[in-house]
Amino acid sequence: MRKPSEFIVRTVVILLCSFFLTTGATFNSLLSPELSATTLVFMAVVVVCWLVLRWRRGWQWHRTPLDAAFILWAAAFGLSLLANWDAGRRIAIGLWYVGVYIGLWYILMDALANSGIQREMLVDGLLVSGVVVLLFGYLQLINWVGVHGFNPLPRPVSVFGNPNFLSAFLIVLILFLLSQMVGSRRRFNQIVLGGYAGLALALLFLTFSRGAWVGLAAGGVLWLALVLAARGLLSGERLLVGLATTGRIAKVVILIGGLSTIVVLAAVSGIFVRSLTTGGRDVGLRTELYTAAVQLFVEKPLTGHGLFTYGRELVRLPGIVPDRPHSHAHDAPLHIAAELGIVGLVALAVTVAVMARGMRGNWRQSPYPPPLRWRVRERGETSSLGLTGNTFGNRAEIERQTMLAGAVGAVAAFAVHQLTDTPAMMPAIALTGLIALVLALAPMEPQPIQAAWRRMGQPVGLIGLWLIILVAGFWSSGIYRQYMAVLQEVGKTGDYHVAAENLQSVIEADPYLSLYHLEQGFLYGMAASTDDTEAAQKAIKAYERFIELDPGYALAWANLGALRWQVGEREQAIADMSHAAELDPESWQYAMNVGMFVERTGDVAAACTVYKKALETFPDAALYAQWRETDLGRSILGEDTKCWWEEVAWGQLPSIYDFKLTIPARVALLLQAGNVEEAKMVWEQTAQPFAVPYNMIRLLLALADGDRETALKWQVEIERLAVTNTDQAWVHLGRARILRSNGDEVGAEKELDTARELLHREPLANDDEDALNIAYAQFLRQAIPRWLLPQVYYPVDSPVLLFLIENT
Repeated sequence: MRKPSEFIVRTVVILLCSFFLTTGATFNSLLSPELSATTLVFMAVVVVCWLVLRWRRGWQWHRTPLDAAFILWAAAFGLSLLANWDAGRRIAIGLWYVGVYIGLWYILMDALANSGIQREMLVDGLLVSGVVVLLFGYLQLINWVGVHGFNPLPRPVSVFGNPNFLSAFLIVLILFLLSQMVGSRRRFNQIVLGGYAGLALALLFLTFSRGAWVGLAAGGVLWLALVLAARGLLSGERLLVGLATTGRIAKVVILIGGLSTIVVLAAVSGIFVRSLTTGGRDVGLRTELYTAAVQLFVEKPLTGHGLFTYGRELVRLPGIVPDRPHSHAHDAPLHIAAELGIVGLVALAVTVAVMARGMRGNWRQSPYPPPLRWRVRERGETSSLGLTGNTFGNRAEIERQTMLAGAVGAVAAFAVHQLTDTPAMMPAIALTGLIALVLALAPMEPQPIQAAWRRMGQPVGLIGLWLIILVAGFWSSGIYRQYMAVLQEVGKTGDYHVAAENLQSVIEADPYLSLYHLEQGFLYGMAASTDDTEAAQKAIKAYERFIELDPGYALAWANLGALRWQVGEREQAIADMSHAAELDPESWQYAMNVGMFVERTGDVAAACTVYKKALETFPDAALYAQWRETDLGRSILGEDTKCWWEEVAWGQLPSIYDFKLTIPARVALLLQAGNVEEAKMVWEQTAQPFAVPYNMIRLLLALADGDRETALKWQVEIERLAVTNTDQAWVHLGRARILRSNGDEVGAEKELDTARELLHREPLANDDEDALNIAYAQFLRQAIPRWLLPQVYYPVDSPVLLFLIENT
């Protein structure tokens, strides 16, 4: 029977793991001032309790396998900081989190070495946390299927907010579940753990995280090899003996499990290969991010650009995923090369070598199987495959080996996943990997520190580290709480000028965190949109300061250009807006703004050239009403605005233009012109995905043929797929079209009004989906959802949708 104290410690460890892995260390907590403060309090309590416990019990300090590697990492961090002092505030954010992980490493290693906690407690904490993760994941799945069915397949995120983060947690969880299942003595436990693992595997598949699939395959192979080795079954001869002495039920389980694994692996492999060329899931984005990492490494090969600066440097590279929230290179070695240079790569290589050596040493200290014994399974004996026990060796030793196999396999799976993604950027996932690493590397026979300077230096260093972490954490959290209070207040009052002034105290407290300057510039800019000249000048200064700290964001240059145009600095405004267009050539709106500025200076020819570039980037922009509201727009699209869509539909605009509209745009324009047969020809000659805009085209074609029944079928499909407000606007557009075809003009107008209301945005509503996550991905902060000022022409709603609403 366990001692009461052991039960209490186990309970505390499980609760702490559950809190940090599912709440405290997720982005939901980090972005909430209240939750982040709670997390800091829990961290402080853990550190204080650890120090008191080790003092009261007289714990010894022990060596850990990564002591030497940490010295190399400290050198890499220090050199990169000195070489990139201008990015020091960003680097400090990264160093804070690294400090937390190193501090926790030593706490866990110290507690294990002094028998303050047991390995099984950490595994239990992980498994209990997994129950919460799976619960939220399957609730999301049920809700999705209830509304949308399985077309398309959902990608659950559970408590992590991203399917890749969820998959990184699941691959570690699954390998520990398999180890617990194989190592358990009770068949009921095996069934429960097997079902748990099956549910986790199903959720992992739905995340469609291919890097995690590969990671689990690699870790799973290593785990299986170690489990078989622990039972003396790695050779063919021993495996045959094991099978011969295995019970009938176990043999059936092994056979079904083996065949199922082969079938699943074949199916997943086929899906994996096809996905490499699937639109939206191809390798294009990854290769861009890899290319950027290599380019950044070449710029500063020795020291890199500094920890946690990849996202900052990425956005300044023209044409490479501009203004996107990618804070990592989706490949750990390339990411380290870009941020820490050669010194960081050396530290990584040494760390991997030390980890491999440490895990190998732990395994070699585990019991080896006895010589092969040819014996038949007798009544009451357990199976040599470990499904209900093992005839080879001591049971406790086998269980210890099985747990170690799970930890080693989990570390391998986690590491391989980091080669195609970097989910360890989320603290909860980093902690998951850290738990696996601690269990894999914690020495079986800890070695106390002998050198006197280390016995004195290690406690001083660790206490100093945690003191810095906690003081810095509470300081930053306090400033962040004040910052968030200002943003929440302006959302209620709409007094942008006052809010911008209130942010000044936040900026004075933390002047080098560029996000605060960006938000102040935006608030002053919103005030300037109401002809507040003083606010416009202050907004310009705030954006200039932001750009000084973070020069790569096109949206900041665009806002700055619009403000300068507002105050009469025309030449500089054109230059700033042009720079935004260079940084983000995919955003045609910036080029459109340049053209509008140039047109107002009277240089129509130059403006026409810029407009052409905008239309070549996004041909469907020609459907926006803006083009038909100016003399130049009408001259570009055709003098007769009543029939200009006929030319556009076939990509035959005036001779200076040569572009193709999307299929929904072309068909919509042809149907509006009454060219039904030509619209059908265009539709039949192209791929027709089952998405809301394409289903609307199907509905319109059916109505053009007078087939109301088919139109209603596609309307039902549109409603089934509708998720966002924009999707709902399509829904009401479809209803309006159907009602109008029935002669119900009043009902149609009501539906169109509803569609317009759905497209209406509040003043601070999000306007750029790609920029939505900049604040939390690059600064681990929240921000106002809107990024572009009203002074910047930046339409975001579908031009086809707006055109159809206008012409219904």
